[in-house]
Amino acid sequence: GGKAIANATGATYIPPTSAAGVRYYYAVATDLEGTVMKTPVYTVRVSAKAPKAKAVSTGYRTIKVTWNASPGASQYQVYRATKKNGTYKRVKSTTAKSYTNRKLTFNKKYYYKVVAVSSGGNGTSKIVSAKPVPAKTAISRLTGKRKTYRNVKWKKVTGAKGYQIKYSTRKNFKKKATKSMLTKKRTVKLKNLKKGRKYYVKVRAYRTYKGKKVYGPYSTVRVK
Repeated sequence: GGKAIANATGATYIPPTSAAGVRYYYAVATDLEGTVMKTPVYTVRVSAKAPKAKAVSTGYRTIKVTWNASPGASQYQVYRATKKNGTYKRVKSTTAKSYTNRKLTFNKKYYYKVVAVSSGGNGTSKIVSAKPVPAKTAISRLTGKRKTYRNVKWKKVTGAKGYQIKYSTRKNFKKKATKSMLTKKRTVKLKNLKKGRKYYVKVRAYRTYKGKKVYGPYSTVRVK
């Protein structure tokens, strides 16, 4: 019941399309001086394509792993290790395209790989990694009643022990034009600002680890 799909003069042939998990049957017919000779039938099953994975911290005890869809995959399995070349243990099986790993150790590096499971064979992503750090905050208020200061308020970050505020007359926060403040509160007044100047402001949360501050990502820059 098969049909010819291509004529080839070389010794190899790559099918233009194939679907993961589908069984394909191939045979090669050779026409030698008018005599057609056929090889035995070969069976091939196509493996799922390896997904592209990404791991990012979403909090001081959480990491989110995301990946793209792999056609033909029936599910995805997420594996984790604490060393890149260590032993990977499966932590999640899912049909979704993301997984949030919770209750992790703060500032410890975790490694992940995602396996797209298919009846024709599995596809495994490259290894990705991340460390749980304080989540990103957002500036909720930036106002000024006078020319000499601005009121800055931002959203609370779970697990944060304090916050760092940077403000600058330069959008690129060049060192000489930038000032920095540390606080355990969620609101500050930026004093002694230059009259009539535009200021750029950003905030990030931190926790202390072995006597050193570990910072999360900066908020989106606000300008006033």
